Amino acid sequence: MRGAHPFIKIFIGCFVGWFAKTVEYELTGTAWGGIFTILMCPVVAVFWSLKCVIAALLAGLFLRLPIIRNAWVRAGYFPLLLAVAGLMGLIYSNDLGYREIEPISGYSLMAEWPSFFCYFFLVFPFVNLPGEPKLESSPPPLVRTVHQR
Repeated sequence: MRGAHPFIKIFIGCFVGWFAKTVEYELTGTAWGGIFTILMCPVVAVFWSLKCVIAALLAGLFLRLPIIRNAWVRAGYFPLLLAVAGLMGLIYSNDLGYREIEPISGYSLMAEWPSFFCYFFLVFPFVNLPGEPKLESSPPPLVRTVHQR
């Protein structure tokens, strides 16, 4: 996946964000709102995922700076640990105090900014996974050879 086309990376990032948000909705949504609730959860997850992917693409523009790009490319697959950090933030959001029970519906809601950052860190490495390091061509020789006549 490191050398994958950018659109494939964006699609994978969207899918990962959509899947995680859909699972979160289904696990934390405790109030029954009818069939409409079940049908709208994946649709809302698509919009939330797109929002996080667009933010990850914009933040990924900083990876084009030479100093940051060199470090990012040398990191290999270690940036995927950011996805693990985002996933752990979602899993332990109750313990971290990010979730509150909404009194009217009974939903376990997460505040918008902690939720956004968890999904941002979940999606960012997939969207901006570094490509294969480009091999530098060999430098020109320091000494020119003299052709014999």
